[in-house]
Amino acid sequence: MYRPRAGLVVTDLGQELVLLDSASGKMYSLNATGGLVWRHLHDLERARRALCEAYAIPPEQAQADVEKLLEHLLRQRLIEDA
Repeated sequence: MYRPRAGLVVTDLGQELVLLDSASGKMYSLNATGGLVWRHLHDLERARRALCEAYAIPPEQAQADVEKLLEHLLRQRLIEDA
């Protein structure tokens, strides 16, 4: 389980989430797929199922996609362990 790091400002634009790191002033954008995972950071199994349903992909692909995004978000220090 993960959670957004404190100090992030998140704006939902429908098909895109914009993340503003108030400490660094950097902005990040997540597409619809990334936004779906972001909304389920507290329950990654639910995120995987939602990806499978929304995009008709196999569970293995959903797992790989979630892991890749989490690695990126952790590298950018946008999320932390809950």
